[in-house]
Amino acid sequence: MATIMVRPRVSVKMATRNHEAFVGTAIESVLAQQTDFPFELVICDDASTDGTAGIARRFERDHSARVRVLPPRPHLGMKGTFHRLWDACRGDFVANLDGDDFWTSPHKLQRQWEFMHSHPGCTLSFHNVDGVDADGRPLGRAISDCPPLLDIATLLHVCVIPSASVMIRRAHVHPLPPGFDDVPMSDWPLYVVLATRGEIRYLDAVLGAWRLHAGGAWSRGGRKSPADVLHRTRWTIAFYRWALATLDPIHAPLLRARLDGLETSARALEG
Repeated sequence: MATIMVRPRVSVKMATRNHEAFVGTAIESVLAQQTDFPFELVICDDASTDGTAGIARRFERDHSARVRVLPPRPHLGMKGTFHRLWDACRGDFVANLDGDDFWTSPHKLQRQWEFMHSHPGCTLSFHNVDGVDADGRPLGRAISDCPPLLDIATLLHVCVIPSASVMIRRAHVHPLPPGFDDVPMSDWPLYVVLATRGEIRYLDAVLGAWRLHAGGAWSRGGRKSPADVLHRTRWTIAFYRWALATLDPIHAPLLRARLDGLETSARALEG
């Protein structure tokens, strides 16, 4: 008999790709959550070539009332996985946890759910996390200081929001603006969109861990080789070009100044 899943109030979306060493810890940290509302975990594995998908499916078999693994497809890339997950989530609120990160508090979802309800104008909330290496050894807090309300100018200057800490009101995500899919990353431009539609609020608590390792799409284990720096610089240039074409012209001076500096850096790295 098929398991009937109660409609969740919160969906946890998890993107995975070659996270065999980490994904079990990530999933267990979601299943450990203690809440007074129903939640689901939706996993999209992007054509992993290791054992990631098999681990996710085992959890789905053992926890079918809470875990859904989307059927396999050919490699979609970051944006394709992003859209597939958002389309699959059923909750009014969506929390993010990638397959290489994990939550450190069993009360993370409950605390953030209550926080969002206490701030009805909040489209996105986030909290602090600990940086850890591939083996889980601590590397320090991700955020040293942050105001309770994050303005868009601060967010445009630098993305201080750890992806493992985010909870979003799903109703405010769509429609996404033109050009969104042309930016290589998904998280930073989405946060900017949500900042134009409501409040971005900081919950001052450490409730998760962000893993820096060689396979990370952005951090790449914190490596600082010229090739890795150029990789991050090109992604950031694409973000600022999109923001300049999309946002209110009041932000143009900041965006042009950031672009000028980044494009100069890119030319130096390429040369």
